[in-house]
Amino acid sequence: MAEYYSLNLAEEVKKGITEKAQRGEYQSAAPFGYVMENKKLVIVPEEADLVRFLFEKFVSKEMGMRTLAAYFNNLGIKSKRAFENRTIDYILNNPVYISKVRWTPTGKIRRNYNQPDFIIVDSNHEPIVSEELWAKAQAVIKENKELFPYRFQRNSTKSTWLHGLVHCGSCDKKLVRSLKVYMQCNGYSKGQCKTSNFIKYTILEDLTLEALKSPIELSIGHKPNNSQNSVVYELINRQLDLSREKFERIRVAYQDGIDTLDEYKNNKVSIKSEREKLYSRLAELIETHLAANDKQTVEKRLKDIHELLTVELLNLRLNIK
Repeated sequence: MAEYYSLNLAEEVKKGITEKAQRGEYQSAAPFGYVMENKKLVIVPEEADLVRFLFEKFVSKEMGMRTLAAYFNNLGIKSKRAFENRTIDYILNNPVYISKVRWTPTGKIRRNYNQPDFIIVDSNHEPIVSEELWAKAQAVIKENKELFPYRFQRNSTKSTWLHGLVHCGSCDKKLVRSLKVYMQCNGYSKGQCKTSNFIKYTILEDLTLEALKSPIELSIGHKPNNSQNSVVYELINRQLDLSREKFERIRVAYQDGIDTLDEYKNNKVSIKSEREKLYSRLAELIETHLAANDKQTVEKRLKDIHELLTVELLNLRLNIK
């Protein structure tokens, strides 16, 4: 009976929400450009101006989604969080800006704005953009989707084994495959990072293999057994974790306009210097540990790993060609 009551209650709630949507009542958090007052959407003038700017620049093709996201982030403007591609995509596809309400009874949209079960009805709140401008934006979106389908990659090839291992030096986000032979900062591709850090992935693979030749560098994750060294090892790793948190805080402070660009750069240099010292101390601990243990065994294992990666990489590149 309890299970039946729960299921029945869920259906009744869903039915009530759907009926409200059909009456044109907005039931979510107020979107960017609006604020909710007495259960009605009311325009926020300064945000509404930015929404119109966004639509106009996109329709004229002066600025794409990534460029618009980067532009808003550089100005320190936020919706619920920092702007990125999907934020711009959602705004451009949201009919709330032409005084309509959209509801999906079957669940979340998940960026599929053409679901057949959508409920889209007229509402009583004031529109921000004209229906003509809205229609032009939808035409540009459709044109872009035809040119670049979902998960489209020009001449895409097999993935590189470096996925998830390489981070951007500016924002610390991961590098992802871009076009055919490059890896680029994922934050930049979404408009959240100002620096277009990218590198040819074949060069990066070669550099990584070269770095793996050093047994001390590759053994950095090998924890010392000596009790005193073990405590120091844990402390250093904790300090490294704290330095990563520091970097995130100064990045957020800069994005929020609390710190200037110069302050952000100075803080970043200070944290980088601190991390280099910690890594140096960690390497000394590892070297001491290896000297006291069977270093030849470790070196042989590392050599085997290096040779295996080299052969696999060669095979992968031959298959790609």
